[in-house]
Amino acid sequence: MKKLELGYITGIVKGDGCLYFSVYHNKKTGYNYPRYLIVLGVVDEAFAESFKETLISINMNPTYYKQFKKTIGVSVYRVECFSKELFEWLTDIKHDQLKILCENIEFARGFIAGFFNSEGYFRYWYYSRCRRPQPLLAIYNTDLKLLTLIKDILWNTFKIPISEPELRTPKGFSKKIRNREFKTTKNCYALNLRKKAYIESFQQLFSNLIIPSKKEKITEYLNEQKYWDQFPLPWNKGMIKREMRESTP
Repeated sequence: MKKLELGYITGIVKGDGCLYFSVYHNKKTGYNYPRYLIVLGVVDEAFAESFKETLISINMNPTYYKQFKKTIGVSVYRVECFSKELFEWLTDIKHDQLKILCENIEFARGFIAGFFNSEGYFRYWYYSRCRRPQPLLAIYNTDLKLLTLIKDILWNTFKIPISEPELRTPKGFSKKIRNREFKTTKNCYALNLRKKAYIESFQQLFSNLIIPSKKEKITEYLNEQKYWDQFPLPWNKGMIKREMRESTP
């Protein structure tokens, strides 16, 4: 099978995706039929589409549908794929096996992109010591061992020095998501990337695999930085913006 696509699927399953095993009982025949199911349910349509297309590219036959969830008040796009072979292959991937698979550059690239699409984000972060918001590209998860492996892959394979895993939210932390209160049951850790040069390297390496909602934010930040970099430091961004407005007819 294709290494890049398998890596991408593995990254998603380790993140937002999941594996379901169930037994279906047919009343007419009296037989029990095992069901091996790979599932992704997300609110981002483009993300679900990318997972579906990747499964099709490795000769799978996934089903894809939209479902409105009353509990969260939004539509969820679900991709479901029945495959015993793929299910068992994904189930067998433990930490040591994943480490060996990621020695292949294409698999590692697909895995990092799939996991970032599931568990990563880009945003501006406000620090009290800084006058303006700073960029932050982060990948978070409750599996500390998995995040450490991702950090090692990014440095050893792609020479991107992301931070050590840092505690983001402790166990028992309450947070509101889509107007619903949740309490975390595990510690959540994050890998952080803050320097512009490394964010740019990350974007260049995984550009064709990152979903549009995340890619657009990174691209917008990099384009804005290219504009401001042409002015000598120190510069007053507010003053420059005012001068631009005044000079515009």
